[in-house]
Amino acid sequence: MVEWRASAALASGTKRIGFCVMMTVPMRPDLINLTIDIEVVSSKWSNALPDLEATCRQAIIASFMASDTVLSTAVCDRPTEVSVRLSDDDEVFILNKKFRSKPNPTNVLSFPGISELELEGLPVGAPILLGDVIMAFGMIQNEARQAKKPLIDHFRHICIHGILHLLGYSHTEDYNARVMEELESAVLAELKKPTPCAAIQAGDKSSQDQIDAGGTSYE
Repeated sequence: MVEWRASAALASGTKRIGFCVMMTVPMRPDLINLTIDIEVVSSKWSNALPDLEATCRQAIIASFMASDTVLSTAVCDRPTEVSVRLSDDDEVFILNKKFRSKPNPTNVLSFPGISELELEGLPVGAPILLGDVIMAFGMIQNEARQAKKPLIDHFRHICIHGILHLLGYSHTEDYNARVMEELESAVLAELKKPTPCAAIQAGDKSSQDQIDAGGTSYE
């Protein structure tokens, strides 16, 4: 288990701007147990992206639907919660330094709440706290501008990337990175949105480079 959870550890002593929304996904029968907790800490998110919640929710659901890991299929018979914290560069910088020993900014951090091994030890039907994804508004906005792509498209991609980390995917090795990149592209294609592979084929490698700048914090 990771020692930090955004929704709990930062609830006190942190000024909250915006709102916290609990949403139970009603569409697919095998996702009925999934609860999505979206916390908007920086008002810049909602000011810049009117369709913020719907976009985030769609990206998370599509990521679950495309994934075939043990963690993604466990939602079929267990209550499962995933948290997304839409924050700012300062907070993500602090967390990156504290939990990854990297004193530099990044666009997204994923803090898994459970591993596949830990899942095996849970009692039947016990709820799963899948983990937290924290995104930095300024970094993501700047990356979108540099890549000359709509902010909403880059936000969607970063959200998918962070959720896939919680579901057990990584890009620490070349093979794993290719698998993860292909899955991200498949999810975006299913949503009928631009894919990083298309951008790279067109000569814009910066699209995937920006995604790879993100980090994942494990225990």
